[in-house]
Amino acid sequence: MTSGEWQNLIGKAQWRSSGGGNGQFNTPLGISVDQFNNPYVTDNANNRAQKFAPN
Repeated sequence: MTSGEWQNLIGKAQWRSSGGGNGQFNTPLGISVDQFNNPYVTDNANNRAQKFAPN
């Protein structure tokens, strides 16, 4: 994923509040990217990983 694509993704995401909904986190613990450049964020308190797509 290019720097511009990451900036675009971050700008579109609703990552600005805590909670259990889509795009929300309670205790974000890590981030990873799969072979298709989709980022995943693990959330310890919500016991899940969320997948985000650049589009």
